[in-house]
Amino acid sequence: MVIKVPKPDDIIWVHDYHLMLLPKLIRERMPDATIGFFLHIPFPSFEVFRLLPWREEIIEGLLEADLIGFHTYDYVQHFLDTVRHMLGYEHSFGQLTVGDRVIKVDVFPMGIDYERIVSATHAPEVRRERKRIRKIVGARKIILSIDRLDYTKGISNRLEAFDLFLEKNPEYKEKVTLILVAVPSRTGVEHYMLLKKQVDELVGRVNGKHGTIGWM
Repeated sequence: MVIKVPKPDDIIWVHDYHLMLLPKLIRERMPDATIGFFLHIPFPSFEVFRLLPWREEIIEGLLEADLIGFHTYDYVQHFLDTVRHMLGYEHSFGQLTVGDRVIKVDVFPMGIDYERIVSATHAPEVRRERKRIRKIVGARKIILSIDRLDYTKGISNRLEAFDLFLEKNPEYKEKVTLILVAVPSRTGVEHYMLLKKQVDELVGRVNGKHGTIGWM
Protein backbone atom coordinates (compact mmCIF):
# COMPACT_ATOMS: atom_id res chain seq x y z
CA MET A 1 0.00 0.00 0.00
CA VAL A 2 1.25 3.51 -0.81
CA ILE A 3 1.32 4.70 2.81
CA LYS A 4 3.94 2.06 3.66
CA VAL A 5 6.46 3.43 1.15
CA PRO A 6 7.01 7.21 1.63
CA LYS A 7 9.63 8.70 3.94
CA PRO A 8 8.76 11.89 5.90
CA ASP A 9 10.06 14.33 3.23
CA ASP A 10 8.79 12.44 0.17
CA ILE A 11 6.25 13.83 -2.29
CA ILE A 12 3.44 11.45 -3.23
CA TRP A 13 2.26 11.83 -6.82
CA VAL A 14 -1.17 10.49 -7.78
CA HIS A 15 -2.06 10.20 -11.46
CA ASP A 16 -5.31 10.23 -13.41
CA TYR A 17 -9.04 9.76 -13.00
CA HIS A 18 -8.84 6.18 -11.69
CA LEU A 19 -7.38 7.55 -8.43
CA MET A 20 -9.34 10.75 -7.82
CA LEU A 21 -10.39 9.52 -4.36
CA LEU A 22 -6.86 8.51 -3.32
CA PRO A 23 -5.54 11.89 -2.03
CA LYS A 24 -8.19 11.91 0.69
CA LEU A 25 -7.53 8.28 1.60
CA ILE A 26 -3.82 9.04 1.94
CA ARG A 27 -4.48 12.23 3.94
CA GLU A 28 -6.63 10.32 6.43
CA ARG A 29 -3.72 7.97 7.17
CA MET A 30 -0.88 10.49 6.66
CA PRO A 31 -2.07 13.99 7.72
CA ASP A 32 1.32 15.64 7.05
CA ALA A 33 1.94 14.07 3.63
CA THR A 34 2.79 16.24 0.63
CA ILE A 35 0.49 15.09 -2.19
CA GLY A 36 0.33 16.06 -5.84
CA PHE A 37 -2.36 15.01 -8.30
CA PHE A 38 -2.35 15.27 -12.10
CA LEU A 39 -5.36 14.57 -14.32
CA HIS A 40 -4.47 13.12 -17.72
CA ILE A 41 -7.91 13.67 -19.25
CA PRO A 42 -10.16 16.74 -19.66
CA PHE A 43 -12.02 18.06 -16.62
CA PRO A 44 -15.60 18.89 -17.69
CA SER A 45 -17.58 22.05 -17.06
CA PHE A 46 -19.66 22.24 -13.89
CA GLU A 47 -22.86 21.73 -15.93
CA VAL A 48 -21.56 18.29 -16.92
CA PHE A 49 -19.72 17.36 -13.72
CA ARG A 50 -22.73 18.06 -11.48
CA LEU A 51 -24.61 15.21 -13.16
CA LEU A 52 -22.30 12.65 -11.54
CA PRO A 53 -23.90 10.96 -8.52
CA TRP A 54 -20.50 10.87 -6.72
CA ARG A 55 -19.50 14.45 -7.57
CA GLU A 56 -18.93 15.56 -3.97
CA GLU A 57 -16.84 12.50 -3.08
CA ILE A 58 -14.62 13.09 -6.12
CA ILE A 59 -14.06 16.79 -5.39
CA GLU A 60 -13.43 16.14 -1.70
CA GLY A 61 -10.97 13.41 -2.65
CA LEU A 62 -9.02 15.77 -4.92
CA LEU A 63 -8.99 18.66 -2.43
CA GLU A 64 -6.81 16.67 -0.05
CA ALA A 65 -3.92 17.09 -2.50
CA ASP A 66 -1.55 20.04 -2.08
CA LEU A 67 -1.10 20.53 -5.82
CA ILE A 68 -3.66 19.67 -8.51
CA GLY A 69 -2.56 19.79 -12.13
CA PHE A 70 -4.39 19.83 -15.47
CA HIS A 71 -3.44 19.93 -19.15
CA THR A 72 -5.05 23.26 -20.07
CA TYR A 73 -6.22 26.54 -18.58
CA ASP A 74 -9.85 25.67 -19.45
CA TYR A 75 -9.68 22.48 -17.37
CA VAL A 76 -8.32 24.46 -14.43
CA GLN A 77 -11.20 26.94 -14.71
CA HIS A 78 -13.75 24.12 -14.94
CA PHE A 79 -12.35 22.58 -11.77
CA LEU A 80 -12.27 25.86 -9.84
CA ASP A 81 -15.81 26.71 -10.95
CA THR A 82 -16.99 23.28 -9.84
CA VAL A 83 -15.37 23.69 -6.41
CA ARG A 84 -16.96 27.12 -6.00
CA HIS A 85 -20.44 25.96 -7.03
CA MET A 86 -20.38 22.77 -4.99
CA LEU A 87 -18.46 23.69 -1.86
CA GLY A 88 -18.38 27.50 -1.90
CA TYR A 89 -14.57 27.84 -1.90
CA GLU A 90 -13.33 30.89 -3.78
CA HIS A 91 -9.88 30.93 -5.38
CA SER A 92 -7.22 33.60 -5.70
CA PHE A 93 -4.65 33.27 -8.49
CA GLY A 94 -5.23 29.54 -8.68
CA GLN A 95 -5.02 28.96 -4.94
CA LEU A 96 -7.77 27.51 -2.79
CA THR A 97 -7.89 27.84 0.99
CA VAL A 98 -9.58 24.83 2.52
CA GLY A 99 -9.49 24.86 6.32
CA ASP A 100 -5.87 25.48 7.31
CA ARG A 101 -4.48 24.23 3.99
CA VAL A 102 -3.63 26.12 0.77
CA ILE A 103 -4.08 24.11 -2.41
CA LYS A 104 -2.40 25.15 -5.65
CA VAL A 105 -4.29 24.43 -8.89
CA ASP A 106 -2.30 24.99 -12.07
CA VAL A 107 -1.67 24.12 -15.73
CA PHE A 108 1.09 21.68 -16.66
CA PRO A 109 0.78 21.05 -20.41
CA MET A 110 2.49 17.88 -21.55
CA GLY A 111 4.66 18.09 -24.65
CA ILE A 112 6.77 15.79 -26.78
CA ASP A 113 10.48 15.40 -27.52
CA TYR A 114 10.28 17.39 -30.76
CA GLU A 115 13.87 16.82 -31.90
CA ARG A 116 13.55 13.07 -31.37
CA ILE A 117 10.30 12.90 -33.35
CA VAL A 118 11.62 15.00 -36.24
CA SER A 119 14.91 13.11 -36.52
CA ALA A 120 13.16 9.73 -36.37
CA THR A 121 12.27 9.94 -40.07
CA HIS A 122 15.96 9.53 -40.89
CA ALA A 123 16.53 6.53 -38.62
CA PRO A 124 17.36 3.28 -40.48
CA GLU A 125 14.74 1.26 -38.58
CA VAL A 126 12.04 3.81 -39.43
CA ARG A 127 12.98 3.76 -43.13
CA ARG A 128 12.87 -0.04 -43.13
CA GLU A 129 9.43 -0.03 -41.54
CA ARG A 130 8.19 2.56 -44.04
CA LYS A 131 9.36 0.38 -46.95
CA ARG A 132 7.72 -2.67 -45.36
CA ILE A 133 4.38 -0.89 -45.01
CA ARG A 134 4.56 0.50 -48.55
CA LYS A 135 5.26 -2.99 -49.88
CA ILE A 136 2.05 -4.19 -48.23
CA VAL A 137 -0.28 -1.30 -49.10
CA GLY A 138 1.28 -0.18 -52.39
CA ALA A 139 0.28 3.27 -53.61
CA ARG A 140 -2.99 3.38 -51.65
CA LYS A 141 -3.77 6.21 -49.27
CA ILE A 142 -3.02 5.36 -45.64
CA ILE A 143 -4.98 6.39 -42.56
CA LEU A 144 -2.72 5.91 -39.53
CA SER A 145 -4.14 5.63 -36.01
CA ILE A 146 -1.85 5.14 -33.00
CA ASP A 147 -3.05 4.89 -29.43
CA ARG A 148 -3.00 2.90 -26.24
CA LEU A 149 -5.50 0.04 -26.14
CA ASP A 150 -7.81 1.72 -23.64
CA TYR A 151 -11.59 1.98 -23.58
CA THR A 152 -11.33 5.78 -23.19
CA LYS A 153 -9.58 6.16 -26.58
CA GLY A 154 -12.54 5.40 -28.85
CA ILE A 155 -10.72 2.72 -30.85
CA SER A 156 -13.89 0.72 -31.50
CA ASN A 157 -15.59 3.94 -32.66
CA ARG A 158 -12.81 4.52 -35.19
CA LEU A 159 -13.26 1.07 -36.65
CA GLU A 160 -17.02 1.52 -36.84
CA ALA A 161 -16.51 4.94 -38.48
CA PHE A 162 -14.18 3.40 -41.10
CA ASP A 163 -16.75 0.68 -41.73
CA LEU A 164 -19.46 3.33 -42.24
CA PHE A 165 -17.16 5.37 -44.50
CA LEU A 166 -16.55 2.42 -46.82
CA GLU A 167 -20.24 1.53 -46.77
CA LYS A 168 -21.27 5.03 -47.84
CA ASN A 169 -18.32 5.57 -50.19
CA PRO A 170 -17.71 2.24 -51.94
CA GLU A 171 -15.56 3.97 -54.58
CA TYR A 172 -12.79 4.19 -51.94
CA LYS A 173 -12.58 0.42 -51.51
CA GLU A 174 -9.13 -0.86 -52.50
CA LYS A 175 -7.90 2.77 -52.54
CA VAL A 176 -7.40 3.40 -48.82
CA THR A 177 -6.03 1.33 -45.92
CA LEU A 178 -6.49 1.97 -42.22
CA ILE A 179 -3.46 0.99 -40.15
CA LEU A 180 -4.53 0.95 -36.52
CA VAL A 181 -1.73 0.54 -33.97
CA ALA A 182 -3.15 -0.22 -30.52
CA VAL A 183 -0.44 -0.57 -27.88
CA PRO A 184 -1.42 -3.19 -25.26
CA SER A 185 -2.45 -1.74 -21.91
CA ARG A 186 -3.30 -3.38 -18.56
CA THR A 187 -3.35 -6.78 -20.23
CA GLY A 188 -4.27 -8.57 -17.00
CA VAL A 189 -7.44 -6.52 -16.36
CA GLU A 190 -10.69 -8.15 -17.48
CA HIS A 191 -12.21 -5.00 -19.07
CA TYR A 192 -9.10 -4.51 -21.20
CA MET A 193 -9.09 -8.17 -22.24
CA LEU A 194 -12.71 -7.77 -23.35
CA LEU A 195 -11.79 -4.59 -25.24
CA LYS A 196 -9.03 -6.39 -27.15
CA LYS A 197 -11.49 -9.15 -28.04
CA GLN A 198 -14.01 -6.55 -29.24
CA VAL A 199 -11.39 -4.75 -31.36
CA ASP A 200 -10.18 -8.03 -32.90
CA GLU A 201 -13.77 -8.95 -33.79
CA LEU A 202 -14.42 -5.51 -35.31
CA VAL A 203 -11.26 -5.72 -37.45
CA GLY A 204 -12.38 -9.14 -38.67
CA ARG A 205 -15.88 -7.84 -39.40
CA VAL A 206 -14.67 -4.83 -41.40
CA ASN A 207 -12.19 -6.90 -43.40
CA GLY A 208 -14.76 -9.62 -44.00
CA LYS A 209 -17.38 -7.13 -45.12
CA HIS A 210 -15.27 -4.92 -47.40
CA GLY A 211 -12.00 -6.75 -48.09
CA THR A 212 -10.96 -8.41 -51.32
CA ILE A 213 -8.29 -10.96 -52.20
CA GLY A 214 -5.68 -8.23 -52.70
CA TRP A 215 -6.88 -5.69 -50.15
CA MET A 216 -7.75 -5.79 -46.50
